[in-house]
Amino acid sequence: MAADAGDQPSNPSRDPSDGVTTSSTLEKRTVHGEAALRASDERFRLASQALAAFLYDWNPVTNQLQWFGGVEEILGFKVDEIEADAGWYQSRVHPDDLSRAWDGVWTAFETGAPGYSNVYRVQHRDGHYMTVADRSHIVRDDDGNPIRVLGGVSDISERIRLEGERARLLQRERQARNAAEAASRSRDALLSIVSHDLGNPLSTIRVCAGALLDPDAPFVPAVREVAGIIDRAVTLMQSILDNLLDRARLDAGQLSLDLKPANVSEIISVMKALFAPVAMASSVHFSAECEAALPDIMVDHQRLQQILSNLLGNAMKFTPAGGRVVLSARLGDQETGEPPPVRFAVSDTGPGISGEDLPHIFDWFWQAPEGRSRGTGLGLAIAKGLVEVHGGHLSVSTALGHGTTFSFSLPANLS
Repeated sequence: MAADAGDQPSNPSRDPSDGVTTSSTLEKRTVHGEAALRASDERFRLASQALAAFLYDWNPVTNQLQWFGGVEEILGFKVDEIEADAGWYQSRVHPDDLSRAWDGVWTAFETGAPGYSNVYRVQHRDGHYMTVADRSHIVRDDDGNPIRVLGGVSDISERIRLEGERARLLQRERQARNAAEAASRSRDALLSIVSHDLGNPLSTIRVCAGALLDPDAPFVPAVREVAGIIDRAVTLMQSILDNLLDRARLDAGQLSLDLKPANVSEIISVMKALFAPVAMASSVHFSAECEAALPDIMVDHQRLQQILSNLLGNAMKFTPAGGRVVLSARLGDQETGEPPPVRFAVSDTGPGISGEDLPHIFDWFWQAPEGRSRGTGLGLAIAKGLVEVHGGHLSVSTALGHGTTFSFSLPANLS
């Protein structure tokens, strides 16, 4: 039913006499407003907690700072335990991040930027640091001066941890892929070297054996010479195979040493006898020098001869006719509290090693560009590995046009 035209709808919130809102209505509205505000604050608190974040309202003129939301969830402090001053928060920023973070703030202030965004570490109440993202909006006066900063700080530690773990996994994957590719290249290089360097002596053996087995060939005294060629070819193949086995043992850390006291003078004499004919055949002047009264050293005799043979063979190969190769042994520099070691050196007057080649000379299977050398690329790498398993270090000094010196020190026998 409709109301009469003269009737007015009743309104309990109005006094009919003066139209003023009643006190009971005001109380109801106040209660309702406070309840709505509490509900809003609770929603804000829960949202901040869920996002692991808190908000702040900073007055950069007075340095006063108000906090809202999940401060306790992030920093471990209740709001009433925190000083309302930006200096308190600044004191909890990691020292290594402080300058960068605050430089970003002042840069935004000075450049008129609408806000700033920083990532830094801040200290929790229990002492550990977490990574946070700090984003803000800057309010300015009519002259463009910052008078208020409204911002939010969120905990991104878990995200950073996951990103770091992902980066580490990717790095390990790249390393594994690179290692697999390197292994593949090494295998290909090994196959190439074996096929080339074993192919030549095998061809020699086949030709010589064919000559000896030819029923139509007359027997001649030269058969002894042919047998000598076969023997040298077999020796070369055995050397290549031994080098390959040594490389595998060194890589696996399974190369064992038979350590015994050794007289340095005797070792130098043996090497002189072995390489004097090689030097003569190459028209290279070879000398072996041993300082008097050197102490005995504890070494694997066979392996030390292998080291010196690799170094001397390399020096003979690169030294031109008329050049000089010197093997020397002398007392090395004394280390604190230890007897002085014996220092071995192999020097030549060859062309030297270029700066481009020098970083690679100890790499497995590495060879100088074609035309300058040809070999397995194992000699120097094996010499270095054998020196290191003896506890020494193989070093090189070189100058283009003036030769090269390889040297290493071995400890004296203390028994």
